[in-house]
Parts: sequence; C-alpha cells; structure tokens
Amino acid sequence: MGLLVECPNCKTRNSPRKELCRKCGLNLKKTPHKVYWIEYYDHEKRRRRERVGPNKRAAELRLAEVKRELAEGRVIRPLRQNLISFSDFWETLYWPWTRTLNRPGWLRRKEIIYRLYLKPEFGNSPVSAITRVSVESFRQKRLQQGASPAEVNREIAVLRHALNYAVNLELLSSNPASRLGALKEKGEDAWQVLSKEEAARFLNALPDDVRPIFEFALATGLRMGNILNLRWKQVDLKQRRLTIPGAETKSGKPLILPLSDWAVRTLQKQKRSSEYVFPNPGGKPYSDLRKSFHKALEKAGLPRIRMHDLRHTFASWAIQAGVDFRILKELLGHSTLDMALRYTHLDHQHLLLQVNRIKPPTTDK
Repeated sequence: MGLLVECPNCKTRNSPRKELCRKCGLNLKKTPHKVYWIEYYDHEKRRRRERVGPNKRAAELRLAEVKRELAEGRVIRPLRQNLISFSDFWETLYWPWTRTLNRPGWLRRKEIIYRLYLKPEFGNSPVSAITRVSVESFRQKRLQQGASPAEVNREIAVLRHALNYAVNLELLSSNPASRLGALKEKGEDAWQVLSKEEAARFLNALPDDVRPIFEFALATGLRMGNILNLRWKQVDLKQRRLTIPGAETKSGKPLILPLSDWAVRTLQKQKRSSEYVFPNPGGKPYSDLRKSFHKALEKAGLPRIRMHDLRHTFASWAIQAGVDFRILKELLGHSTLDMALRYTHLDHQHLLLQVNRIKPPTTDK
C-alpha cells in the first residue's frame, strides 16, 4: 500500500523511491508534471489503484483516508473531489469551461495571470484549502512586489471567477475571494501620458525585437492584446487599413482602422516570417511584455506607468493635433461618444499649455 508516480512519457506507474522509470528510463526526479496514484488492497484483498492527480499532498491525504477506512472496516468511499489541487482544477475543469465563454483577448490575459501568479501561489494546494486569509496574503504579496492596485484587482477577479465555478461544482461550500473589497485604483484624472520627447526616450530604450510592438501601439492607439494577436491577413497595406474581428474587440463589433504613415512604415519593416505581424522568436505571439516595458521606462528615466497609458498617449497626441472627438471615437473603437469624451481633460491641458505661451508685457510694477 502506498503512492505511485505515473511517468509522463510512457504512463508506467512507478514507486516514488525510483529515480528512473522502470520502463523507459526517464528521470522522474527531474521531470515536472508528474501524476500521482495510490495503490492498496481492499477488504477482499483485491489490489486497487486510483489516479489522484498532480498534487502529491492530495495523494497522501487520499491514501491516509483509505487506510483509515480499511482499519475501521468501513466501505471505501470514492475519491472526494475536494482533494483536487487548484492547478488540476484549473486545467481540467475550469479552463475547458471558461474558454467557451470569453473573448480571446480576455482568455489570453487569464492564462497569463494563472501561469505567472495564481499557479505559483495556489497550484499545489487543494481547492478546499484556499481560504480568505490565503487570498488576502496573496494580494498583499503582489502589492509588495510592485504590482499596481488595478493589476491586483484583475488577478483577484480571475481567481474569484474560478472559485465561483468550484462552488458550482460543489468543490467548495463558499467562495473565499467573494467578500474581498476591491483595492482603490487611480481615477481617470490620474492617467499618465508621454510627451513626444519622453516617447522617443522610451522607444530608444527598448530592445530591438519588441520596439516595433510599442511603436505600433503609439502609432495606432490599439490595445496591446489586439497588437500581439494581429495577423498579416488582417492588414491591407494597399488600402492602408487593418481589421480587428468583433470576437477580439471590447465592444464585440468589428473594428476597421486607417493606417497612418508612421504605422505603415512600422509594418513595412516587419519580416513576414509568421502568420503573426509581431511574433516572438518561436513564431507565436508574445505572452507578456510588462518586464521589457518597465525596464525601458526605468532606463529612459521615466516614471512607472501602465502599458494601457500608451493608448491614452495616442489619444492625447490626437487631440493636440486637432482631431475631433467624434473621429477619436472611431479611431479608438469606442461604442459611444461618451467614452471618447473622457479625454476632455487632455484637451484642456493642451489648451492651458497653449494659453500660457501668451506672456504679459513688461511694466514698471
């Protein structure tokens, strides 16, 4: 009676004391993504094996439960789902369900949040072991790591949605993240935009492989998710326009944007080595550019801003160039004029800058 480790390569079940798989020779000690089983003999002395999942602690708990039931002469109950680890729950239950509900851009963001933050923190814990205290501890840790309140709120929102599904499946009696109030975020009046001089310093501080991505963001005002997933088939250089399908826009409606001279020059410099316009070295979209983004800001001597502020910068430059709010609405893909009118304060800042150029005459007093 004991634990078994399933080889990820040949699926042979091995003793956890074995370093190498007894069938294919794979080094199990250095191999991630192992699956744990338990083996025992029931009341009738028949050998039984149960697949528990990638969580070793959950397998140990299940084995202890079986031993207790055998010792007490009770019928061995089926594996309780509340021993499932968070990573096993996410990858086998939650993710197949949620990917049918969300737009590709939001799914990609969820995937990044899970891989970078939620899995390292909660992945090996049983879902039933996640408490309000552990969620709040995670939130404070992220703030100490330098994440903005807005970023942390999005991460908690993703965790909360996943745990709501766990409640629906009766893996949890209640959602430990449901009563945590949102952190206060910066208001719209705290938007930060770059001047042309600051933007030049920022672009010059970027690595050559990702600079075109941020340059295109400043040239078009597109959301970063749309840029990273942009394919050549969406670009028409002859007609100087690009198309974002409704499935990838926030409004759910297709977006057709004109391409400025600056945007066209940026695209013309890109090699068509992939179906994606701005691929990583492997030919796929970049998953997360925040590290490169913040390093470039620091190198350029600029304050820490959000990646989404590049979109606000584009809007600010458009207003300074005299673009009407109704045109700005179309360029940003907003569904209503009210959304574009949020940038009225940027227009006022520009007017204030211009009026301050009028100097008073020199007088004796």
